[in-house]
Amino acid sequence: MGLVVPFYVHPYPDELLGSWLYRIEAHSVASIRQYAKGEFQKNIARAAWRDMVSREKTFLSVLNGLDVEYDDVILNLTTYPYWLRFHSSKNFDFNKLSHGSELPELFVRKRKAALPRLMPLLPHIKRLCPTCLDEDCQKYGEPYLHRAHQLPFVSVCYRHDDTLVSRCPACRAFLQMEATFTSAPLICSCGHDYRKSAVTKNQKHEAFGRLAKFSASALMSKSLVDACNVSFSFFDFELQDAGLVDRNHFREYLENVYGWRASKAIVTLNAQRSDSYTYSEKLQSPISEYRAPQICAFLASKMADFSAFRLKFKEFSADKTETRTSEKKVRLPPQIPQSVEQARHVVLDFCQDKIKQTRSEIYRRRKPLYWYLMLNDRDWFDKNFPTFSKFSARPIPTVASDRERIFEAIRGSDNNIVSQWANRAQQEFYRASIRDVEWLKERKKETYEEHKREQKNQSRRSAIMILKELKQAFDVMKANMEKGLHVSPQDLPRYLITINQNQLDYYVRTNSDIRAYIQERGGQLFEGVVFNRFKACWT
Repeated sequence: MGLVVPFYVHPYPDELLGSWLYRIEAHSVASIRQYAKGEFQKNIARAAWRDMVSREKTFLSVLNGLDVEYDDVILNLTTYPYWLRFHSSKNFDFNKLSHGSELPELFVRKRKAALPRLMPLLPHIKRLCPTCLDEDCQKYGEPYLHRAHQLPFVSVCYRHDDTLVSRCPACRAFLQMEATFTSAPLICSCGHDYRKSAVTKNQKHEAFGRLAKFSASALMSKSLVDACNVSFSFFDFELQDAGLVDRNHFREYLENVYGWRASKAIVTLNAQRSDSYTYSEKLQSPISEYRAPQICAFLASKMADFSAFRLKFKEFSADKTETRTSEKKVRLPPQIPQSVEQARHVVLDFCQDKIKQTRSEIYRRRKPLYWYLMLNDRDWFDKNFPTFSKFSARPIPTVASDRERIFEAIRGSDNNIVSQWANRAQQEFYRASIRDVEWLKERKKETYEEHKREQKNQSRRSAIMILKELKQAFDVMKANMEKGLHVSPQDLPRYLITINQNQLDYYVRTNSDIRAYIQERGGQLFEGVVFNRFKACWT
């Protein structure tokens, strides 16, 4: 049996998907969550439908009952267009979208790696504009969450220039984002009216105001979207033009604009789960990083507005297209050659369309091929691809020295992930993969097992930190109750700083110490509330 809703609840301008679903539940006698549980045995209250959702069967069935198309929902009720602007797998025209066509995948920085999951992109805390809340209540009779307020590193309303509220000014409880049905609260459980929150502005307010307007324009613009390789190339070109040659220079530039804490958060791209910016202690992030927040933060500080960016980007894109058509790229298979004849054939084929192909270029683009020839056919390699005499006479390190260097790299790595220690001893790793294969396999196996043990130890350390945070949260809740403020069991996730509700639920399910502590403190604070009831209050 399909979902039947008595009347259609229209989404408001720039409304977030989870906010719209919440209002449908609030205004209709037909319950979406009961339908999903009865038909698909799925608890969608925890399904993370608040923003971008994949084409799963349950979600499509619900949309069919609401008589709306999946593409319309994703393009108009989620932050997907913001990420699509810079991470699209292909060119996309909003005006040529046809029924049944597939929306482009989101590609991360590794050019041909599709985004594995959407969870890292979803907002974790609510951000409210006091003026928007008041205007929405006057115009529509109820508040709702705006998409543009939930974009990464946006802390200012793009319309009213108000600082967005993400925690109660009175009791300091966070506005944690629910997984699916997300409401826009007017009154905190302590009694504070969010519409009366004081509007504060710091010295970086103007910069964050420009970022908010630029990000909102990127979200709402219906102009043509270029594939992400062009967007990434444009961003890299602009960084080079500004003299920002590495990540440290980029962070220093952002620090002058947004402050040191925000700059580190933007560069390291940690998930933002509180009203203060969080960042990785090390100034690094993986190659699969999401670049949209960095692009918006940088361009918002450099260009007058989004229109100026589109004009300059259009010129760059045209030049890029002309360059691509005039160049022919040669891609080689990544396998290690199986014979000297195959290695010679591959390297000659690689060089046939090049006027001059240097030895260093072969090393840069095909390290396994380079080292195979150096180890097994060096005389031919030196003759056909000569190098400087002082390098040609240099002996190749022995297997024993390569093993010693790899051991040093393993000891010097922060963790035992193979990719990290292999990068620290890159040349030794490639040589071992050709002439010392079995030994290298053993080292990979050993470090993998050590990495798994370290992960377990890290889980134990995380549990200890979470227990400390739970103690602080219960202490604050108790203090607020003693002050006469209203505090209920479902408020617990709002008093946590570094983890959200879903993470807390995970630790409750997997860690008996955390489960026992919540049962003990919850029972004391709320007069014998049993654990099952206490947990049910979060849903």
